[in-house]
Formats: sequence, structure tokens, C-alpha cells
Amino acid sequence: MKKKVLVILSSRHYTKYLTLKSFQNLDKKFDVYFALKKGCYKKKNKFYFYKLNSNNKYILRYFDLIRLRSSKKIRSLVSPLLFRFPTFRYFKTIFLEKKHRFPFLVYLKSFFLKNIFYKILSSIFLFEIYQKFLFIKIKKKTGFETLIEKIDPRLIIYPTHYIEPDMIYINRSAQLINSKTFFIVDNWDNLTTKAAMLQKADYIGVWGEQSKKHAIKYYNFKSKNVFLLGNNRIDKYFKYRKKKYKNIIKIDKPYILFLGTNLLFREELKCLKILDEKINQNNLHSRLKIIYRFHPQLSEKFRSDFSEIRLKNIEINIPSSKFSHLGEKNLIRTKTQSKDYFPLIQNAKYLMGMTVTTVTLEGFIFGKNYILLDCFDEQSSHVSNVINKYSEYHKGIDKVEIFKRVKSYTDFFSFIKKKK
Repeated sequence: MKKKVLVILSSRHYTKYLTLKSFQNLDKKFDVYFALKKGCYKKKNKFYFYKLNSNNKYILRYFDLIRLRSSKKIRSLVSPLLFRFPTFRYFKTIFLEKKHRFPFLVYLKSFFLKNIFYKILSSIFLFEIYQKFLFIKIKKKTGFETLIEKIDPRLIIYPTHYIEPDMIYINRSAQLINSKTFFIVDNWDNLTTKAAMLQKADYIGVWGEQSKKHAIKYYNFKSKNVFLLGNNRIDKYFKYRKKKYKNIIKIDKPYILFLGTNLLFREELKCLKILDEKINQNNLHSRLKIIYRFHPQLSEKFRSDFSEIRLKNIEINIPSSKFSHLGEKNLIRTKTQSKDYFPLIQNAKYLMGMTVTTVTLEGFIFGKNYILLDCFDEQSSHVSNVINKYSEYHKGIDKVEIFKRVKSYTDFFSFIKKKK
């Protein structure tokens, strides 16, 4: 009789795992079941669907407290916590909207009191009290846990960013039915930028050696229980780079592709203005063009900020209609990529950004030099500098031959001129 394996996919983001041969071949050796959030998949055979739990807000607060307490040990957590608990200076950089006539009052209402509350609650005494309160609050068995116990698997496989409330219920059910857990960390930086982990899985799967070191160093995993899995999405880029894409940028000079982020767009906007001015000052306007591509998931309410500026040497690229690389017909896809992305990367002379992201790795696969604009401007509050300073997953990247970190705009233009 085959042993039962339960695969739990807590959002549409994780349905990509259903397209992997490794997952599709599980049923050759095991009796495989899938549990998914409603609205993720159409197929019904051996598929179970569950709803979000109403107590998730208390668990998410608990995870925030864990991250606050862990930030002294894992310094990479400092930068993502700035988005959850910003100072007023960072609030103006990240969240301030034009409709806010009295920004400080908005900050007081939205963040200031919350920041104080969480800071006090994260102290060891109050944290333990809140932890007891939480487990009393979620003491009642959920339908999700009943489902797990009904299937009674020997192994539970769970792809995660290590921030999902479902982890609490999975671990609790696994202990009750004496099942092993195997959590697959979905991204290369999650263990040092997102993870909220007090109770470990039995086994953990990570992208590569760096993430394995993080699992062992920060979460006390034994080496034998950490498995190197690579990444299915990144693997596909090695096929895409072999194609020859037509240049969609209608200019007759080399361009630098400045790839925007979802939350640092205000810093990027200020940076674009400085770069545009300095291109003229350095007499590069006839030889150099910068294409700024804002993040596909940037909120519509912030996109207008870019349409209101006038730049002579920088073109704003708006991502075209999105599509999914996942071909499985039963998937209800979350489309996060656009068709012009690969042509833009392949035909760029350089890629550029204000911090290191997964896009940096994608550029490396295409053989593109990546310029990190780690510049500091005293007039603004740069979250990117904090990220670049503390991020554990950045360590060692300066050794990559096609990676260049510049600490000032002068260094940036010196590098560009030298490479001409």
C-alpha cells in the first residue's frame, strides 16, 4: 500500500508547482492528495479546497512580533520591517499620497500608534502573554485541520514564503497525526527577509547553498534536513535566453534598462530626475539612453507620479499585458509577467536597479551586467541603502564579474564612460 503524501498550496502563486515533473511523478510512488485555497484550480480528483481562517489576523500579528524580536539576530529583517513599521521619514518616502493634505496626521493615525504598540508587545514578557492568548484564540480545530487529519498523510509538502498563517495549523495537525513536514522555501531571500519561524518543519527545501547556510545558521536546521531544490521558474530562463528577441525600443543607441521595484518607486523617481540632469552635464545625451520600467505590480494610484515628470534622456516603459508561462490548462493563473520583458533584457547594454532583486539573477542568466545604484542622497530617505547595507542574501554578490556597485552618481558615469 502506497504511503499518503499531502501537498498544500495556500495561494495561486504556488499552483506553479503543479506543472513540475517532480510533483506530477509523485503518484508513481505515493498516494498523493492536494489541498488548495478556493479559486486556485479547476480539477477535482484528489483535490480538496479550504477557506481562510477568521483568526489569521492574530497569527499575522504574531509573525510581525517574531520578526521584530528576530531582527537583532537577522539584520536583513530590518529593511522589510521598515515597510510595516516606518518612521515618519520613511513614511513620506514610501506611502505618502498626493491627496494627503496633512501627512503627519496620516502617519499618526496609520503607523505611529501601531509602531509603539508592536514595540511594547514584542518585549519578552508581553510577547509570551500574547503567544498564550493566540493559542487560546485558535484552540478550536479548524476545517483545514480536520481535512489534514481525514487524509492522514505520512508527509505534508508545503511551498511557502514562511509568512503564511497556514503554517500554524499545518504544524499543529502534523504533530497530532505524527506526520512529517517538508516546507519548500519559494524564494532565495525568504529566510532572511520574511521568515517568521519559531516551530521548524522536519525538512526544508531551498534554492541553493546560500539559503541552506541561512537555514542552518539562523534556524538551527541540521544540514541533512535541508535539501537543495533549485527553482523551476529560474530554470526556464536558460531556455528563454537562447531565443533571439527583436528590439522593441525604437532608438539607435545603447540603452540601460532600469528595473523598478514595487515599493521603492519614490526613491527611483527622484533618482531618475538626478540621472536625467547628469546625463546632460556629462554630455552623454547623444550616446546613452535609460529605459525605466516600473514594476508590473505597482499600484495604479502611484503610476501617475511618472506621467507628470518630464525627462529628456529617460523613457518610461509601461509593462504590456501580462501572461503566464504555466501551460497547465486547469490552473487559474496569476499573470505577473509581460511579453516585452525578455526582449527588453536581451537587447539592453546594462541592467540597473537601486537594490538586488530576483531580476538581478535573471539578468545574470542573460549575461547582462547589473549596476547597483547604491547612492545616498542626504535630501531623501533611502530605504534602498538600508536594504543594501543589511541584506544577508546580498553577501558575496560583489564577487560576480558582471555586477557593479556604484556608491555615487559620479562613480556611475565614470563606469559608463570607461565602458564606452
